[in-house]
Amino acid sequence: SGAWSINRARYGSYLLLTQGAFGGRADTYYGGNWYSANITCISLKEGSVGQVLWAKFFPAPPGNVTRDLVAWDPDAGVFVFEDRELQVHYGYSLTDGNLLWGPSTSANQYDYFRSTTRAAYGNIYFGGFGGVLHCRDIKTGELKWTYGNGGPGNSTNSGLQTGWGNYPIFMPVVADGKVFLSTTEHSPDSPYY
Repeated sequence: SGAWSINRARYGSYLLLTQGAFGGRADTYYGGNWYSANITCISLKEGSVGQVLWAKFFPAPPGNVTRDLVAWDPDAGVFVFEDRELQVHYGYSLTDGNLLWGPSTSANQYDYFRSTTRAAYGNIYFGGFGGVLHCRDIKTGELKWTYGNGGPGNSTNSGLQTGWGNYPIFMPVVADGKVFLSTTEHSPDSPYY
């Protein structure tokens, strides 16, 4: 499509425009976003409002993989792509559109069915049906910590209560220095967990 979409914007910071398959809602995979896309970054900073900082063509990922722009942190100057089927992330610079890091090591294979990625406090947080929350430095992609993969007070093990072995982890909100987690499933069996 030739239409441009506002993918991300923050007053006094940046505006990201997308043209192509990434141009739909940035946090959904429906529609198969494996096509290439153009991304343009425009300044919203005082003194340079409207100035095009860079415009780049991002080719389709190899292997018919679904790629989406899932998070950004204008303060850190980074935006993040996710390859859904591989469950890996890539960090790109908001300054020039160049690759900073990635691909990250893959997460649990069950995260393919549904996952959430949020950016806050210089980190990206990623979790899903795999039941483990990952925290990566948004500037480097370095894994800082995980939650849900074992140990006292750090387990989401569900035994036979779910088909995934762990209770799914999702992040509806990151606020006030905290990551708020929820667990859900499309059509859970009784008894509910």
